[in-house]
Amino acid sequence: MPCTLSWLSSLTSICARDLESVAENKQLGESPRGGRHVPLSVSLDEECSRNEESDDHPVAAIQVSRLRACWREVVPALIRQHAVEHPRSLNLRTQGGPTAETESGTGGSLTLEQEMGRRVQWVTAGIDVSAATLSVAVRGSNDVVREYTVSNDDAGHRTLCRILKKDRRPVRVAMEATGNYHFDLAMLLAEQLRIEVMVVNPKAARKFAEAQMRRAKTDRVDAHVLLEFLERMEFTKWLAPSEAFLRFRMLGRHLTSLIVQRVAAQNRLHAARAIKLTPSVIVDDIQVHIDELSKRIDTVQTEALAALRLDADLLERFNALVSIPGVADRSGIQILAELAILAQDMTPDEVVAHAGLDPQPRQTGNSDPRRGISRVGNPRLRGALYMPALVAAKHSPAVAAWYHQLLDREKLPLVAQVAVMRRLLRVAWVLMVRRQTWSDELFRSRHRTTGTNQFLPATSTPPAGTSP
Repeated sequence: MPCTLSWLSSLTSICARDLESVAENKQLGESPRGGRHVPLSVSLDEECSRNEESDDHPVAAIQVSRLRACWREVVPALIRQHAVEHPRSLNLRTQGGPTAETESGTGGSLTLEQEMGRRVQWVTAGIDVSAATLSVAVRGSNDVVREYTVSNDDAGHRTLCRILKKDRRPVRVAMEATGNYHFDLAMLLAEQLRIEVMVVNPKAARKFAEAQMRRAKTDRVDAHVLLEFLERMEFTKWLAPSEAFLRFRMLGRHLTSLIVQRVAAQNRLHAARAIKLTPSVIVDDIQVHIDELSKRIDTVQTEALAALRLDADLLERFNALVSIPGVADRSGIQILAELAILAQDMTPDEVVAHAGLDPQPRQTGNSDPRRGISRVGNPRLRGALYMPALVAAKHSPAVAAWYHQLLDREKLPLVAQVAVMRRLLRVAWVLMVRRQTWSDELFRSRHRTTGTNQFLPATSTPPAGTSP
C-alpha cells in the first residue's frame, strides 16, 4: 500500500500541473478542449485520443502530448521503480541480491534492478562486537544513520536480523574478527537472504579510524567506523565455511594449543631439574602433567584424522600435504586447519603474506636496513611450518641443497630457515590446489619471471594487478 500511494501521488502531481496549465489557458481565452469539459469518468487515454482527433489548437496539442506521455511512460516507469522493492521480485539465482562480484562487473547474473539501469540501494550496517553486546550503526534508504544496542546472544541476533530487514532492501554488514564472539552472528547473517557480510581485519579497521584522525575509541564510535569502512572500501564478501571444515579446524587448533602447553611444561621440567634442591614432588607433578597432555594430544589427533575421513575434499588436501618431506600427520593437521579456509584462487605470494612470512622492506632515503618478515598474518601457520622446514632442510636433498645455498651466500641460519619455510608453504599451497604429491623438481622450479608464476595452479590465472 505505501508503494502504491507514493507513485499515485507522483502521478497526481504531474497531472495537476497539466490541469493548472489548462486552467490558465482558459482564462486567457485559449480553450485547449474547445470549450468542452472533460468528465472525470473518462480515462486519460481515451480523452487524449479524442482530443487528438478533434482539436487542432497548438496549446491543446501540447497538453494532450504531455498527458499521453504521463499515462503511457511515466506511470509504467513508476510501477517498475517501486515493484522491485518487493522481495519476490529479486533474482532467485542470487537469492536475495547481487553479490559483490556482480555489482563490480566481474561476473554473475544481473538482478532486476540492474537490468532496469538502476543503481542498487543497499542498507549498510557497522557492528562492533563485544562479549555481551552488539553496537550497531545502520544507514537506511533515507540516508539517516540509526543506532542500536542488542545482546550478543540468540535473542539479540534475531532482533538484529529484524532491524536490518526493516527497509526491505539488500543489506551489507561489516564487523571485525573478534575471535569467537563474532562467529555465531556472522554465520547467522550469512544464511539470511538479501544480507551479505564482510569480516574486517581489526588492524585494517583501526588504521582506517586513525586515518580519519579519530581519537575516541568506544563501541559506538567503532560501529560508525565500520559503517564508513564498509561504504568507502572495496567490499569482500565473507563465505561461511562448511560444518565439516569448522569441526576439523577446531580440532586442529585445539591440538596446537595442547602442543604449546606441553612444550611449556617440558621447559618448566627442565628448569626444575636444573636445581638440585627442587623438591621431588614438583618434578613428579610436572611429569604427570606432561604425560596427561600427551594422552590428550593423541586423543585429539585421532579425532581429527577421523574427521578428515568424513570429507573427501579435506582428505585429498591432507594427503597432498603429508607427501611433503618433514610434514607428518600432526603437522599436516595443523597446517591444513589454517589453509583450508582460504580461497582457492589465491596466489602463493598471497598465501605467504597471509602467514606473515613475506619480506618487509624498510628503505627510506639513504637508509636501507636488512629486511625481516612482516609477521602480519596467521601466527599458528608460521608455528606449524617451523619444524617441518627444519626436518626437510636436513633430510630432503632438494631442500637441503637450497638451504646450504643460502648459507653459502652468508645468510644467517635463521634467515635460511625462514626462507625454507616460505618456499615450503608455496609448494604446499600448489599441492593442495592441484591435489598433487611432492616432487623435488617442483621445489626447485621456483623462479621469478616477468608475468608468470610457475607455482600457480594449472587451471587458474593470477588476478589482475598481482605480481608473480
